Amino acid sequence: MIVKEISKEDFSKNCLGELSNRSLRMRTMTVSETYPAIQLGGCPIALSEREGYAVSAGFSLGLFALGEDVLGFMDTLVGRLCQYVHGKEIHNVMDGTPINVDVTAPGAIIALGLIFLKTESEVMMSRLSIPHTHFDLQYVRPDFIMLRVIALNLIMWSRVHPSNDWIQSQIPEIIKNGVKGLSDEVGDDDEMDAEAFVQAYVHIVAGACISLFEIKAVNVASGNNLPKGLSCYVD
Repeated sequence: MIVKEISKEDFSKNCLGELSNRSLRMRTMTVSETYPAIQLGGCPIALSEREGYAVSAGFSLGLFALGEDVLGFMDTLVGRLCQYVHGKEIHNVMDGTPINVDVTAPGAIIALGLIFLKTESEVMMSRLSIPHTHFDLQYVRPDFIMLRVIALNLIMWSRVHPSNDWIQSQIPEIIKNGVKGLSDEVGDDDEMDAEAFVQAYVHIVAGACISLFEIKAVNVASGNNLPKGLSCYVD
């Protein structure tokens, strides 16, 4: 068997292709023609698998460029990944197909977190910032906010600190104030805002705890050994 060596640039482009929707139409057509009746969770298998392909591609690309600029086209790569996170560009430049941020964002966030691992990059901290406005809270899915928190803490590694103050520092003031201002009597519009605040708050705290207890591995064998204020986050 002949194994063809692939260049770093080609490998990265292949990963970007898997992150995008470039092959979605082809995969959907192939599966629907071969197994027209098979569905998973009410969706065609090809669609449900796309998220898995994209996340795998994000891990592959991130681990490939782990913690250092090993690519000669890093600026282009990072720019494309940021577009996959934020959806600023609605079409894939590779073939003109629409970009589905629900598919591309998780893998792109993971890739950026690994590429800039422990670099303390203020630029990437800004690009992956947690939503600070009502509009962004309605626009960004809560689970994507959690992934951003984890990626940011991979990048700003030295700032991860086992304290309640550090966990609270992860939460933007608009979300803290929104949660504090919740009341039992709210209108329909206020209820939508309240849900956005609560979902964001829960996912940010979850992301911070994953960063602290699972990634940086603070010892949680005994709640009594935890720094003051952290026991409330450990079940």
